[in-house]
Amino acid sequence: MKLLKNIFQYFLIAVFLSACILIIMGGGFGERKKENDLVISSEPPLLFAHRGMINYFPENSMEGIAGAKSVGFNAIEIDIRKSKDGEYILFHDDSASRLLGINKLVEQLTLQELKQSNILFNGKKTTSKVVSLNEVLENHKNDFIIYLDMKIASKEDADIIARIIDQYDIYNSTIVADANFIFIGYLEYFYPRINTAIEGFTPEKEWTYKFLPKKFKPDYISGFAGMIDSAHVSWLRKNNLLDKRIIYGVNSENIDRIINLEIKKVIVDYDSSMTILMR
Repeated sequence: MKLLKNIFQYFLIAVFLSACILIIMGGGFGERKKENDLVISSEPPLLFAHRGMINYFPENSMEGIAGAKSVGFNAIEIDIRKSKDGEYILFHDDSASRLLGINKLVEQLTLQELKQSNILFNGKKTTSKVVSLNEVLENHKNDFIIYLDMKIASKEDADIIARIIDQYDIYNSTIVADANFIFIGYLEYFYPRINTAIEGFTPEKEWTYKFLPKKFKPDYISGFAGMIDSAHVSWLRKNNLLDKRIIYGVNSENIDRIINLEIKKVIVDYDSSMTILMR
């Protein structure tokens, strides 16, 4: 019994010391001042096309991205995974079944193998192919602010994505997003020029924000539309975070409510019935 008590005490001491080290490394608590704001070419709200034009074209396809550009979007949200041969691709699911009809994990297929199948849209085969992140940036890096919804979150992935952002010099037109605080904190600490967003940030997590050390704090907080109400907006305003709030899960049925709450960055499933005009 005494041994267990001693082990528990040593454990608590180790946790406390680790927390102190992280706080010191992170520059203490409070707000972090950065000069890497997004270059926004229009007045708010900033609307991100969710996976491209998801209601009209296959998701995460070049056709969907081109469609978003054609209707006036100046921002897009795309999902990022990695193929077997280490290529970063636009793909939401971990399995290739729903979108390609292949009963394998995406990570088990090379980019060439993924491109051999056409993407399905509403269960039907299209002419669209899986595309790499490099292909998108080669063609559209100057067309959009790009929200990279990372579906992989290792240290290696953080380092490579940082190199890609540097290679294309898109620091002021990209947001790297993930629900993993360690992944986002790593990017913030070692690559502070990169814009980051922590996903899954609900009103219940408001209390956690002030306890994040400065150098680990994300630039944006992202979360689902259904969790947002006037009380949360009041908290955002009080903490000067209203402009840093990104909302997803938005469509023609709830976009007016979200915009009326003064949320200025919104990821939308666009359709032509929306009352908010494209800018």
